[in-house]
Amino acid sequence: MASSSNSPDKDPKNLSVHNEFKKQKIVPGLPAVGRGVDRADEKKMCIGRKKQLITLFQSMASSSNSSNKDPENLSDDEFEERQIVLGSPAVEEMCIGRRNFGLSWGFITDQGGRKHMEDRIVLYPNFMSMKCDTFGGCTAPKSELGLDESLVHYFGVFDGHGGDEVSDYCAYSLHKAVKKEWWQSEGLINEWMERWQHSLTKGYEKVNKVCEMHFKGGSTAVVVLISTCQIIAANCGDSRAILCRGSHTIPLTKDHKPDREDELERISKSGGRVVKDLWGTMRVNGNLAMSRTIGDKHLKPSVISVPEFTFVKRNQEDECIIIASDGLWDVLSKEVAGDMACKLLQQVRISARPDELPTQYVAGHLLSKARSRSSTDNLSVIVIDLKPKGTS
Repeated sequence: MASSSNSPDKDPKNLSVHNEFKKQKIVPGLPAVGRGVDRADEKKMCIGRKKQLITLFQSMASSSNSSNKDPENLSDDEFEERQIVLGSPAVEEMCIGRRNFGLSWGFITDQGGRKHMEDRIVLYPNFMSMKCDTFGGCTAPKSELGLDESLVHYFGVFDGHGGDEVSDYCAYSLHKAVKKEWWQSEGLINEWMERWQHSLTKGYEKVNKVCEMHFKGGSTAVVVLISTCQIIAANCGDSRAILCRGSHTIPLTKDHKPDREDELERISKSGGRVVKDLWGTMRVNGNLAMSRTIGDKHLKPSVISVPEFTFVKRNQEDECIIIASDGLWDVLSKEVAGDMACKLLQQVRISARPDELPTQYVAGHLLSKARSRSSTDNLSVIVIDLKPKGTS
């Protein structure tokens, strides 16, 4: 990690954020659990795999006095209560998913054949609670004027390159930056889509600024926000999110590749070049095979950190969402992965015991399928069941 002492001209505010990150960072292999306040019906188990750092942020119960505070304004004790950080030991055990308010989710990460684990994932149920009209309005039949409260859940996958520092920092900071921007835009931006685009874009921008100042590498950043009635996806890079709806697979993200027509034009206008390497992969300035990431200062302004967005209204045919790094998508198409996940979920929902989560089984199955197709990359998968057993 770059030392801040060698950069006297850097913004002190950004340095303080970076130093706080260094102070609180958990070394992989040394599990540390904060005083998380869980709802009684939620599971508390989360067992890591190999030398990974899986960050799981969980809000406190809604009765907490600090449940609606901006994380930047929490005291040290309140912030510790808000999060659970796990540095996973070198054991071959599966992670246990969690169930919450009509959503069920499971996740798995695996280092594969790489020397280092650079993927990070974040699962933040109850990320925010707000009036429905600030998240697209409520489609429930008995709802009026969007005044019903809706929980918003946050899920993210960050696939680092050139080290794990940027993906680490994204997992640590992006959700906080987005929430802060959202609250600060209150009263300034009324249209809900515009407000969320603004908040996410500014959040990505602020995290990118710190990463450019302190780290050499970069990371993808795909974030999915889910409310009772709406889904928002924000993306930089080639990690992907898909929505399985009935028999169809709907992409929630579009890969940022240098040879994508609009990206190629933008890169050329910025003074950059897109070069094909010996294996036929198109790279920005012959270096990076993505056109948008967090970090990668040496490739600016050709590589940018501005996310693209997808807004989708939920309906009764929605089965699940899959968010994963390219270790999955390089060997499984979105159609194959989506069809496999839907069929497995439909089967396992029927047979699962109350203490079993079908999403965890599906996440593990997708990993196994990718490995059987010779994927050796770091691989991280989150599966979110939109109509778990008992709610469909």
